[in-house]
Amino acid sequence: MAASFTSESPRRAFAKAELNWYEQRWFTNSVTIGFALLILIKFVHSVFFMQNDFDGHLAMGSRALRGTFYGDNDAWQALFLQYPPGRILFDEFLSILPYYFVRALVFSAAIDSLFATRPIWRALAMDVKPAPSGVEFAASSCAFVLFAVWVVHDLDECGLQLLLLFMLSMAAWTLYRGARVQGGAWIALAISWKVTPWLFVPLLLWKRRFVEAGAAIGFVSATALKVRMMAEGNAAQKL
Repeated sequence: MAASFTSESPRRAFAKAELNWYEQRWFTNSVTIGFALLILIKFVHSVFFMQNDFDGHLAMGSRALRGTFYGDNDAWQALFLQYPPGRILFDEFLSILPYYFVRALVFSAAIDSLFATRPIWRALAMDVKPAPSGVEFAASSCAFVLFAVWVVHDLDECGLQLLLLFMLSMAAWTLYRGARVQGGAWIALAISWKVTPWLFVPLLLWKRRFVEAGAAIGFVSATALKVRMMAEGNAAQKL
């Protein structure tokens, strides 16, 4: 038994020496610890001390909940040009919750979505060019460093755009797997979060992905119609 252990040790040492520096454990641990510290610091700063766009969304949801915009058609149209109806509904829901709780909730959801997004990108990349796990982790780390300015800025806003990134990543994954209606639904959810993903609809039409484009348009239209009906109902109650 002792001889066997002695004979295997040089092999393990040689295999460890063959690893590139970015594949070794010290690099993985350092990146993981650094990322955890960043998230902890930004959580405390963004949730408890930062005044950001998240406050604007809470204020928008609070006004919509009281019927301020729903009762005033001109104000409603102005609000609609800023954000889609689905986002207004979401902001309404958030405005009901306690202030610090909802900020912590959305920040935590954004971090969870970031962890959920990484396996999607990994699976898509591995289909194009497979790589060892250490190389993949190093590539993900480098990508994070390259976009760190924008990621940290979004963490200052409680991670609202990271949630959008997750929606679009899920849309890419479902479209890649051939789930056509489901892919359109994810694009619709992204459009309901922010108007910019509308740009994917002409792309889908150009690519002759009519089912996906139709599903996205259908889901967004249904959401807008529902919100419009709610707005008209609240306006009628005011009269």
